[in-house]
Amino acid sequence: FFFGPMVAPVPVRDLPLDIASCVSAFVSAADLAAWALTAKSVLRSVPSWPLPTASDAAVALLAPHFGPSFRAFAPVHCRRLTDAGVQQLVVCAPGLQVFSAAGCHGVTDTSLQSLTCGCPLLQDLCLNGCENITDAGLRAAAWHCQGLRALGLAGCHHTSAAAVAPVLSACPRLRELALSRVGSVGDALLGHIAAHCPELIGLDISHCSQVTDAGLGHVLAGCPGLRRVTAEGCVGVTDRVYAQLAVGAGPRVRGLRLSGGLGLAGHGVLRVVQTGPGPEERHGASWDEHFAECIRPSNGVPCGGLTHVCMAMCSTLTDSGLAAVVQHCPGLQSLDVSHCKALTNAALYAVANSCRELKTFSAEGCVCFADEGVKALARGCPSLAHVNLRRCKRVTADALEAVVLHCPLIQTLNVSRCRAVSVEGLSRVTAACPLLKLETSDK
Repeated sequence: FFFGPMVAPVPVRDLPLDIASCVSAFVSAADLAAWALTAKSVLRSVPSWPLPTASDAAVALLAPHFGPSFRAFAPVHCRRLTDAGVQQLVVCAPGLQVFSAAGCHGVTDTSLQSLTCGCPLLQDLCLNGCENITDAGLRAAAWHCQGLRALGLAGCHHTSAAAVAPVLSACPRLRELALSRVGSVGDALLGHIAAHCPELIGLDISHCSQVTDAGLGHVLAGCPGLRRVTAEGCVGVTDRVYAQLAVGAGPRVRGLRLSGGLGLAGHGVLRVVQTGPGPEERHGASWDEHFAECIRPSNGVPCGGLTHVCMAMCSTLTDSGLAAVVQHCPGLQSLDVSHCKALTNAALYAVANSCRELKTFSAEGCVCFADEGVKALARGCPSLAHVNLRRCKRVTADALEAVVLHCPLIQTLNVSRCRAVSVEGLSRVTAACPLLKLETSDK
């Protein structure tokens, strides 16, 4: 083939909108201003403008050209964006519906008040990592955010449950909520969520140490549309959360992330199935009725709706506990048990026997897994596409060849720091599946 001379550089002002928006992170404010002057008519018709490196200067140059149809603004980790830029944006785009400023430390309570007061159509508000948002800002905004559908406050260390509660009371249509690492979030706030946010479908309460099984139970019972729960590092969450899933929430919850939970051994499901609820868990006849309804064959089994489960770093998770979980999650598509060092090949046998639809499996650091278990996993889960066996020091190339042989859809296989895997073995695996992305070393 003949390649002609390189194409001459094109000024950003001459680029189409979709291309210019992609390269805006790499051009100067002056170039953006020049482009804006030549694209006024285009800017007035666009619904959003992604500025990965937005600054007050860039907003001041571009915002005056936004038309009434402008709806979304989503900078990320922009240290040069402050309250002044946000206020300019609100003045020029009062119809804003989506504002996402994750990690923008210059965004403070002033910006929050401007957005909630000046943008009555605001639906999605993401302030994750905005460390200068405080309780005072949340309380002031609570009266003006009735239309919010998504709220992200993860990592806002200067906020507390006491200030979050009034906001939730004013947002009955909230569907997504992120409160990871927000101070004093516990069972009381989860009860408040259950009472005031019936449409919630996604909840992140990771690293909220005051959350327990009782609080999660309130949310599971009060939010009938809940689909995803992330409770990583919640040390107060134990196996009883599986019992809550078994009492009616299982068929609808699809994603459950509980990595780092010190009280999770997986025996909760097994105990519920074998013996039913203990005396301390009974809440009248309704508990037994719900439980019987869940295990009835026509409706599936407890937790049967779960498709994604993460139990990474749950140091107390055992083979029998994991077996109890996967046995009642036949539709599981993604499973992460990384760094669960008590697991052995018996856990892999259980997964292979129960999860034929499994597509993604991660077992990084599971030092007791060996060839026979991995081979059984490959035979029992033919739909596997992504497998992570990093630091599984007893796994050899024989197991990897079995994965390639029995899993025709395999795309990625991570065997970094698997000391027992030889170079010759890796060559055989590569030859058997040339399109496989084989990760063999840390980057």
